[in-house]
Amino acid sequence: MMTKTEIVIDIGCLYDKQHSLDAFINCVKAEKISNLTSEDIFEKKIVALLTEIGEFINEHRGFKYWSDKPKPETKIVVNDNCEKCNGTGFVHAPEGNINCHCLNEVFIMHEEFADTLHFMLSLGNSLGYYVPYIQFTPNKKSLEQLMIDWFHSVTIFNYDSSIQNFKKMLVCFGLVANYIGLTDKDICDLYNKKHEINIERQKEGY
Repeated sequence: MMTKTEIVIDIGCLYDKQHSLDAFINCVKAEKISNLTSEDIFEKKIVALLTEIGEFINEHRGFKYWSDKPKPETKIVVNDNCEKCNGTGFVHAPEGNINCHCLNEVFIMHEEFADTLHFMLSLGNSLGYYVPYIQFTPNKKSLEQLMIDWFHSVTIFNYDSSIQNFKKMLVCFGLVANYIGLTDKDICDLYNKKHEINIERQKEGY
């Protein structure tokens, strides 16, 4: 039974998408991975996940007490396939060029955060795990403490890849998501946007 303070993040619909992406990557990179064992790939995904977690917190910048730029950086993105602006981000109007509706300012850290979920789902799929809901009770830990816990949970999962440790890793993700103010809808939206980017990258020879 869920308590009043417990938060639930629904990621159930993302496992199949990640499976499709992994299958596509395996097809595109078939020659490159032909000599790798499943253990090799698992270890590489663990390293990739740790790297993406590090890139996320680096973009967040909150721990950089020595820096005069404490705020997370943003970037402007446009839809390359937008029919109104042809991917330029601007449309012509009587008063001059105006921003197209497809032009958005996004936090770079959110893209990195979405990448962490890609690799966690990929690891789960490789072991046949399906945990559709991340359930947790928010705590009063600092972001730095939450990040250390997350790194630790991934390391533990590397050496003991039980479904219990997979769930603990997801909970650490959820606690960080809650700390930075993301809802389950936000998380799914971020995942889906980065999913599309990752597909295109593979098609372009990333």
